[in-house]
Amino acid sequence: MPATPLSSNRRRHDLDALRASAMLLGIGFHIAHSLAVGFPWFVQDVNQSKGPLILMYWVHGFRMPLFFILSGFFTAMMWRRRGFGAMIGHRFRRVFLPLVLMCFTVVPASNWAIRYAFSVPRSKPVVNSSPLNVVVKNFWTAIQQGDPSSLTRFLDEGADLSELHPELGTTPLSTAALFGQDAIVKILLENGADLEQKNKDGTTALHSAAFLGRVTIADILLEAGIDAEATNTRGETAKESALAPWEVTEWVVNTFSIPFDRGTVAEGRKRILNTLEGGENPRAAASVWAAIEQSDLHKLQAALDQGIEFAELHPESGMSALAYAAIRGETECVQLLLNAGANPNQRNRDKRGALHGAAFLGQTASAAALIEGGVDLEI
Repeated sequence: MPATPLSSNRRRHDLDALRASAMLLGIGFHIAHSLAVGFPWFVQDVNQSKGPLILMYWVHGFRMPLFFILSGFFTAMMWRRRGFGAMIGHRFRRVFLPLVLMCFTVVPASNWAIRYAFSVPRSKPVVNSSPLNVVVKNFWTAIQQGDPSSLTRFLDEGADLSELHPELGTTPLSTAALFGQDAIVKILLENGADLEQKNKDGTTALHSAAFLGRVTIADILLEAGIDAEATNTRGETAKESALAPWEVTEWVVNTFSIPFDRGTVAEGRKRILNTLEGGENPRAAASVWAAIEQSDLHKLQAALDQGIEFAELHPESGMSALAYAAIRGETECVQLLLNAGANPNQRNRDKRGALHGAAFLGQTASAAALIEGGVDLEI
């Protein structure tokens, strides 16, 4: 009996199986997110290691190229078998229409959920004062929950004060400062915690206290002799931490479930700045960049009064102060800078000017202020 020729329309079950296996790997990939040490995920497990992080990188590196190859292969196969028109119709129904549908359903719903989650203030958890109802799993939760007796027990058992927090990358002192645990800070200092030990990003415990306006803790650290001029990996002192943008602050406290009240933090930051400067020094404490980010005209004027150098570019974005304000839509800051003598035609590191940024992001009011200020439209 002659062999039956293979049909040109037979299903490629081998490739289907390969694709399905790659999809199943996604389950492990996403489970590993909360278990991977140092990975910025919303859910953080108390027991983390580098193993899940390696697994994530391996799975991601394997799956993404595979998906692109398979997608191209199946699309080409459909084109050869059914023709170009049929392929376009199939892709329209299977890709384009679901994409449009998701843009009007899932995407708005996800954006709303994220905005809602970040708009709801986090309150401190209510914990029964009875020791039987306080569950402290390890050294770090003892610090975060403010449990002196458990912390003392861990210290007596030889807890390493030089170890960094597995999620935050912070020292025990900095962790206590972030969570506002005054008594814990004192216990750690009494047990030999190193004031000058730095976190993963080069900050100290004073940076952490200033970041969330922990006045009492900042006073304790300063009295103990911490270096107020210590800088992080970006060259910023604790004063700059006290001027961190609210968007960054809220992301940190929400990601790591740190109790937070914006009014209290703002007042605490102001008091810490006054303490660090012996009375607020606008040039040192209210840098022009932070003033623009916070839309604070008072601090911006204070920085201008101290004689800022307009030629200096933003250390990360490479923008001039004027371009930085324009691209963020801070029209009043733009006007204030122009009135103070900022050059409307100053170039950024990429050779573009303030008007380019304002036009690119549709900041019409800032663009109008620049034009009124004499910007060269031909640049």
